[in-house]
Amino acid sequence: MKKKWILQYIIYFALLFIPIAIFRDFTPDNELRYISISNEMIQNGYHFILKTHGNIYTDKPPLYIWLISLSKFIFGNYNSFVLCLFSIIPSFLIVLILNYWAKEKLNETELETGSLMLITTGIFMASTVTIRMDMLMSLFITLSLFFFYRIYSQTNKKYEIYGLYFSIFFALFTKGPMGLIIPILSIILFLIIKKDKETIKKLNIKIGLLILFGLTGLWFFLVFREGGKEYLSQLIFKQTVNRSIHSFAHARPFYYYLKNMFYTFAPWSFIYLYGVINSVKNFRKISDLEKLFLIIILSTFIFLSFVSGKLDIYLLPIYVFCPYLSIMRLKEVINKEKIYFYLTSPFLIILAIGQIAIPFIIKKDMEIKKISLIILVFSFFIFLISILKFKDKNINLGTKFAYIGMVLFILFFTLNINSVNEMIGLKKISTIINSIPNSKDYTIYTYKEEDYLNMDVFIDKKLNLIREEDNINFIINGKNNKIILFKSRHYKKLIEERSISTKNIILFQNKVFTLVSF
Repeated sequence: MKKKWILQYIIYFALLFIPIAIFRDFTPDNELRYISISNEMIQNGYHFILKTHGNIYTDKPPLYIWLISLSKFIFGNYNSFVLCLFSIIPSFLIVLILNYWAKEKLNETELETGSLMLITTGIFMASTVTIRMDMLMSLFITLSLFFFYRIYSQTNKKYEIYGLYFSIFFALFTKGPMGLIIPILSIILFLIIKKDKETIKKLNIKIGLLILFGLTGLWFFLVFREGGKEYLSQLIFKQTVNRSIHSFAHARPFYYYLKNMFYTFAPWSFIYLYGVINSVKNFRKISDLEKLFLIIILSTFIFLSFVSGKLDIYLLPIYVFCPYLSIMRLKEVINKEKIYFYLTSPFLIILAIGQIAIPFIIKKDMEIKKISLIILVFSFFIFLISILKFKDKNINLGTKFAYIGMVLFILFFTLNINSVNEMIGLKKISTIINSIPNSKDYTIYTYKEEDYLNMDVFIDKKLNLIREEDNINFIINGKNNKIILFKSRHYKKLIEERSISTKNIILFQNKVFTLVSF
């Protein structure tokens, strides 16, 4: 890839993702949990096992937690921008890999269009500034499939056979079994459909099995040595068999992804759907690259639909291939400009209207800065211009204006980040607790919300969980001073039912959180 294009993509990423990454707070569930686990790992000297508040945590492998811990070691604290880089950099590398990979079918303008579509796709855009390991896993999955295709097309260098298997292992080591299953399933199905026995020989499966079993065996041995039989058993069985067949977390019906895909893939949902349908209809005619992209998308989508545990972000690895496949297919269509216009307009119109509606929707819950309202007006017109550019048959320019609209849309929330942070994170609440005179003498509780225990990262004090069945009045009426963090709806319900006394001091309250001193 030319240096000017790499610089251009750096600018695209910087404008869209860097401002929000710098100023945003951590969400209490996954993000603050990972930081709390990292904190516990550092304090207790663990290396290969994870614990949360003293309890075994086998949901994830340690690689991502190592990165979080490394950032603390280097910078001395947990910085949101630094931690977001562990998603932003993999996202950027994915775009570079796909642009290099797809250039056999697409020119530079088409690659730019695909890149902008990808980074402005709903969940992919959100995942790029989310402190989770999904984007890192998607990078390793993308790398493994890229190396496989290079081997298949006989354009690889000798080291790339090792790159294939090391990438698969690191995908596994980043997030667990999905990192292993997705690339292997895609490769097997592609070779079966192609009836290709020659590539199987080139894959040097013996070396591959040695790398995968050797590294996984070493990992399991180190886990056993540090965490014992119980931890290893939970890691292998609870997080694979149990989670796949009868999930203890995020259990959803088979049709969950079908139901959600229209907004998670927005604003390009209809274009992506067109690309998949067109590829299926013309499967015998399409190129091997398109076949592989289609197989990755469909096999992963169907497989994850059968897996019991489901979250929209689990489909992240297939987002990578959707825009490029769709552009490849639309390239072959005579009236592609009209198709682009009709398939993009519905969501772009919704986005344009959304810019005007947002202030009215959130004004009760957030204090909105006046300058940010001007940004929304600009964003409204930019999305309208994007629609007009698609109507004028300028696909690339239409996509660029859609990207600019997204930049302004995210900028609106960045300008109002203090209000946003108070709705999504616990840093403000932690600051209030730490500012209370003799706060160390207080016992801190969270009502029903186990995720709020992760606030210990900010207040350097263990929190206690009040479960739903606990007698909350018995706890409140005890001798010691107490601070309880509620979800606001829980607090309101308890007051209405007279389950707790109204003789308390509300330290902080908004639509999401209520902090009370008893």
